[in-house]
Amino acid sequence: MYIEVSEETRRQVRAGMLRHPAWSMIILFLLGALPLAPVIYATYQEYRAFQRKRLYAVVEGVVIDRYRAPFLKVLERPVYVIQPENELFTVKAVLAQNKLFDFPSRIQFHFSGDRTEEVRLVGETDPQRMLIVAGILPCGLPLMAGVIMVFELRRSRRSGVE
Repeated sequence: MYIEVSEETRRQVRAGMLRHPAWSMIILFLLGALPLAPVIYATYQEYRAFQRKRLYAVVEGVVIDRYRAPFLKVLERPVYVIQPENELFTVKAVLAQNKLFDFPSRIQFHFSGDRTEEVRLVGETDPQRMLIVAGILPCGLPLMAGVIMVFELRRSRRSGVE
């Protein structure tokens, strides 16, 4: 079921939307935030995994190797190769923000028992800050501009100013 709207009403709605400067601002912010969508999604997934891993048992181990690995083809992130104490296998820890040599050669980490799963170091920076910066700022600014625009439109219509 469709509602019939005259062409004149459509023209007035479009003219009013494009004439108001806040719409232009919102569109520019959204276009600027669109390329950040993969970063926001990856950071959110990492944050969820980080919260889950903090419930695993804490194990001590020795750092075998440290190197930087590419992340989203733009950034580099520190990777630690760790050998758990009294074990012959190694596990990896990919850090969110820390520098490569922030941790000593003997470290503690949360380990589930699965060798293929990435471990979380005790004292590692929580990726929640990255999620806030990467997600809330690019998406929150257009929303704030939209709210301000709506209040300004209501105020101008009440006072009769266009």
